[in-house]
Amino acid sequence: IRDGFKPDQAFMLLMSTQLINFHCLNHGNAIIQYTDLGKLLLYTSSRLVEKWARNVVTSSNGRPAKATFACVKKALINSGDVSAFSSVNPYSGNSEWTRNIIHKRGHFFVVIDKMKALDDDEYAFTCRWRTYYPQTLDADGVCHVDAGDGVSMRIIGTGQNINHDSRQAKSDGATRPYMYIQRKNANLKKGDAVTFKNLIYASSPKRPDQCEIKD
Repeated sequence: IRDGFKPDQAFMLLMSTQLINFHCLNHGNAIIQYTDLGKLLLYTSSRLVEKWARNVVTSSNGRPAKATFACVKKALINSGDVSAFSSVNPYSGNSEWTRNIIHKRGHFFVVIDKMKALDDDEYAFTCRWRTYYPQTLDADGVCHVDAGDGVSMRIIGTGQNINHDSRQAKSDGATRPYMYIQRKNANLKKGDAVTFKNLIYASSPKRPDQCEIKD
């Protein structure tokens, strides 16, 4: 999903395949890059095979999970002012993970992640956002990222019973990323679902956007 090909225009890249081998990560449905206003705001680059390297939702019920080779495209829309994409990872930690991305051209992205249980069980879900730049959380759980040169990014998450955290991870062989983490545990029946909703946008003196979520 992109606004154009200039360095200051928004570009978000979603990975569709898993690329599972010794040197590659389980990438399906991951946002592997988000750039805007000339800054790399979300990224994946890492020399280690581990969960911190991905902008993903991970699911687990503590049981062995079937892997899938690739995601399934559900929808792709581009009306000029608004674009949207929906992709399904059929087997993600014994849940079906649908990632929906809606983009308002020149302004913001909305990412809605829905995890549907494939079994009756207790599940743990973790949504991660990975940045080069330092993160701070305000009292409302909004993640503020200072990317320098007057550019900032905000990630506004919403949902019931979600715990928010931000930390700097250990060196992954390339850098020490900052991680904004959202967690939720749920006792689910087969077919029940948990959802993470996040509004993501960048701003600068030249584009002083201020966005918020209203229920």
